[in-house]
Amino acid sequence: MKVFELNDESLFEEIKKGNKKAYSFLFDTYYTPLCHYIYSLTKDRKQAEDIVQDAMFIIWENRAKIKSNLSVKSYLYKIAYNKFIDTYRKNKERLSYVDEVKKTALDYFIDKEEGYLETKNAIVLAEIEYLPPKCREAFLLNKKTWIKV
Repeated sequence: MKVFELNDESLFEEIKKGNKKAYSFLFDTYYTPLCHYIYSLTKDRKQAEDIVQDAMFIIWENRAKIKSNLSVKSYLYKIAYNKFIDTYRKNKERLSYVDEVKKTALDYFIDKEEGYLETKNAIVLAEIEYLPPKCREAFLLNKKTWIKV
């Protein structure tokens, strides 16, 4: 097959036909610049590469729906940007969930009765008494900062 004339319409037409060489040309031409663009948004090289790979996969999977009159570069950058936004939203939801779990755990200890921690500390100290003497001494020396003896 001949080298593509960099005509967006003919490149998209070949990709729509399932021409793997045309797709390889597209991938080789745009992968690195797209990674740089997405990296400028994420500041995470691995995540940028994942997003661009997903965008390239979307192009191949949806090749039959591509409109040939579009600019290849604009089309690729728009798909990669949309993939970045999707990833950002998912990460934001996950981070929000983690923050909520942290808050719930903190609230659990704050809402306990005033003597709750003292009671737990007393239980731990009682259990420490069952340790062999040398083990008890080593444990207490190691944990001296958080156990009130």
